[in-house]
Parts: sequence; C-alpha cells; structure tokens
Amino acid sequence: MEIIIVNFIAASVCAYEHNDHQVKGYGQGEVNSEKVFSNTMLLLAALEIKENHGLYKVTKLTITQEHLDKANLYKEVLQNDHMLKILSSKNISNWEKGVYDLLSIEVFDQRTIQTKSNMMAFLPQMAQTILDKQAKLDKINQLPSKHQGQVGAKLELDVTIMQHFYMNKYNTNLTKAVDQSGNLYIWWGQLAFKENQKLKITGKVKKHGIEHETGTKSTNLNYVKVKEYAE
Repeated sequence: MEIIIVNFIAASVCAYEHNDHQVKGYGQGEVNSEKVFSNTMLLLAALEIKENHGLYKVTKLTITQEHLDKANLYKEVLQNDHMLKILSSKNISNWEKGVYDLLSIEVFDQRTIQTKSNMMAFLPQMAQTILDKQAKLDKINQLPSKHQGQVGAKLELDVTIMQHFYMNKYNTNLTKAVDQSGNLYIWWGQLAFKENQKLKITGKVKKHGIEHETGTKSTNLNYVKVKEYAE
C-alpha cells in the first residue's frame, strides 16, 4: 500500500479538525470519552491502515475535497516557511526539521506511514499557526500608523489589542495595540490582555520605533496603566 504526500496530509487535516470540534464540544454533551481517539489513530483509520484501538473501533473519517485543498495549502505554507528559515539562518528545532523532511517525500509506504504518523498528525497545527501569525502581520502591515507624541510625553489612549503574548526569554508580556486612527503602540509588561480587547490606557512615549517584522511605524510605550476596560 502506498499513499501520496497530499493524501497523507489530508488525513491528518481530517483528524485534526475532527478532534478540534470534539474538544470545543466538551462539556456540552458532544463528547463520549470512550470514543475519543488521538489525531494519530484517526489519521491511520482514515487511511484504512489501523482501524481498531484495543477493544474500540476507531472512528472512521472521510477525507473530502476540502481536506485535500487544505492539505495542498499547508504543504505550500510549510515549504515556504522552511525556505525562509534557511535563508534567514533561523534555528530549526528537531521536531520542525522532522516535519519539513516529510514534505520532501512524494510517496509513503505503509511502514513509513505508521512510523511517521505521530509527526504528520502535528502538521496541520504547525501550518495553521504560521497562517494565523501571517494574518496578524498582514493586519499590522496595512495600518496607516504614524509616530505619536514626543518622547517622554504622557498619552491617554483608546486602543484595541492586536497581539499579546508571553515572552519566556524575558519573563514578561509583549503587547501590540492600535487606536481608532490606525496608529500602532507597543509595550512590555506584566499585565495580561486578550486579542480584540478594547482598553483606555495611559502611558509614556518611550521611543518612536519600527515594528520589526513588518516595518510599520510604532509608538513604543512604558509605564502603561489601564484606566478602563471597555465592554
């Protein structure tokens, strides 16, 4: 038995989306714990390679054209991401390298499918993370942002959170927000926010900077305080 790369990825997409739906339905009567299987098991069942897990028959999923279309998209996204990392000399983790190496194989035999299924099951999440990040960067890149205030000046702003994430290396949070005129603000701090959350804040202009991934003008703040959390 042999499977081409796109069908292998499509099976992993099918499994990933099925379990994503199951997790979102948890607590709403949609999940039977005896019938929840890992992405890997669902992937193998979709390819009709392994259809039982212990005493249970694994849920048989159907690979659709939509899954195949998404598989082609994910394959292209990951191949481009790999090339960009090589060109920029960015470090690649062993796990990423393993996934990228799979993309260079056009046809898989049954033994290889079984040994690489755990890694392939992770591929949709990896590709979707890249797409989500690119979508956020595209939004920032489209902003008509200009530098605001003089360095050292105190600003009072109504902003919407665009990005917020914890930076393990620095043990703090990085926040990117935008005002109603499309001006970008960036600050570091311990306060936690949610994306799309609306706030009224005060802060001092630390410097006029450039968002490093898009080149968009940014006003970097410090001493940020939240005056009001909007509904």
